[in-house]
Amino acid sequence: MVKIEKKDFFSSNKMDLFLNFVRKYRGIDLTSYRKSFLTRRLKLRLSYLGLDNLLDYIQVLKKQPQEWNNFLNNLSINVSELFRDPEVFAAFRDICIPSLIERKRKQREKTIRCWSCGCSCGEEPYSLAIIFLEKLKNINDKFALRIYATDIDEQALKKAREGIYPERSLKNAEPLILNKYFTPLGKGLYQVKDTVKEVVTFRKHNLLLDSPLKFIDVVFFRNVRIYFSLEESERILLEMYNSLKEGGYLVLGKVENLSVSLRNYFKSVSLPNKIFIRI
Repeated sequence: MVKIEKKDFFSSNKMDLFLNFVRKYRGIDLTSYRKSFLTRRLKLRLSYLGLDNLLDYIQVLKKQPQEWNNFLNNLSINVSELFRDPEVFAAFRDICIPSLIERKRKQREKTIRCWSCGCSCGEEPYSLAIIFLEKLKNINDKFALRIYATDIDEQALKKAREGIYPERSLKNAEPLILNKYFTPLGKGLYQVKDTVKEVVTFRKHNLLLDSPLKFIDVVFFRNVRIYFSLEESERILLEMYNSLKEGGYLVLGKVENLSVSLRNYFKSVSLPNKIFIRI
């Protein structure tokens, strides 16, 4: 009896091919994820679709754009929390904010304008507001801080304006920050205090259809590119280049990269944390 070997549709070569496909079509680098984790999540998704072949799944992703969201949501890329990736916020606080303040002094400008794109339920813009407020309290200059937080989802914006979060969403907040900027409501819920809310403006905005904001010092565009094709993402990033003042900062998600064509527009400030400066 001849033993028939089962083909390994999740071999290293197949996985590398799939990762290259994701990078090419969505500009997302998944190589930082453990191969065992990716394989496990992919098998679950393929099983749901009745597939056992990564190559067949690539064809599904090409023909059914909505499947990208299902795939990426299955990796929990869309999970949000305050101070998500704390090292990114720490690098931005220590590297970018002092430089931005110094530039504002030289230019005799008194307003700092930030844009949080795809802000969802508000975790990111509130995190950004808090690190700025903490930094600005220690200097003599008085700056007006304006953080514009945009999203296409009205329900998410409603939750963002309420600013109420479960304790698990605040796991990255230091106790002093939690006590200073949040009010406990009981039952494991906390609400952002007005001192933070008053510097954040939420509004509905479609990155593909609406005009970009102007005269911006900082753009956070993290973990949003998954919802766009590579071409759409490149166009949006070029618009953000035009939105930013010279020397303004662009912050991407930790698994995201700038394409070669965009590297003439931005220079890396902290590559591991995907922080760039407008050239």
